[in-house]
Amino acid sequence: MRNDEPDNDWTSELVHEVEERLERQNGVATYQLKELKDLVGIGRLGHRIREQMQEALDRADIGYFPSPLPASDAQSVRLYSLDSKVARLIAAVVTLDQEHDKKLVKFAAGSTPVDSSLERDAIEKIRRIIDRLR
Repeated sequence: MRNDEPDNDWTSELVHEVEERLERQNGVATYQLKELKDLVGIGRLGHRIREQMQEALDRADIGYFPSPLPASDAQSVRLYSLDSKVARLIAAVVTLDQEHDKKLVKFAAGSTPVDSSLERDAIEKIRRIIDRLR
């Protein structure tokens, strides 16, 4: 078992385990920090360890909420692939501005928040085809 000052191997192990779970769960997973800690055999979840976790997740393009990671290992954290659609939704929720408000309203109305013109064009073409079929 590792101590409170593990070497950097544990961060690679953490990222690998999280990436596998995110792949199985469509890009999003919620953990208690205790689960992450136990996953790689870390002792106490101190400030330095949380900082190393955050840095490893950042390098792997894995987002986390809340940010920064909570101090208590009993608290939960949501991890998500930054290149996923769920990441855009999470960004819309946690970014406080009118542009992201509009994305949330679109999502609530049944359409997904889209960012690229290619996605908007594809959605518009699909809507036109469906309208023709009615």
